[in-house]
Amino acid sequence: MKSKENQSATTTPTASIAYAQVGDVANTFVLSASILYAAVVIFFTQPGKSGVLDVEWKKDGFCVQNKDVPFLSSFDTCLYVDILLSIVLGGMYYA
Repeated sequence: MKSKENQSATTTPTASIAYAQVGDVANTFVLSASILYAAVVIFFTQPGKSGVLDVEWKKDGFCVQNKDVPFLSSFDTCLYVDILLSIVLGGMYYA
């Protein structure tokens, strides 16, 4: 017969299982989207292939808007958002 201490250590609360399942679904979605994106890039960047990627994307490797405006292009904006969210995540981690 197991003691109460052993039983509580081996059982997982229902909420934890639900959170784990949500995380599994989210990770599966991200993995699937990454694989799909890689397949699209590999297929449509070959010479002579036309499809969902335009000439500018093939030249730059991604879509860049406002190339002539320093520090305000879409590439720079992505950098700023990444830095901001990294700071938020760092704050959540150390809180």
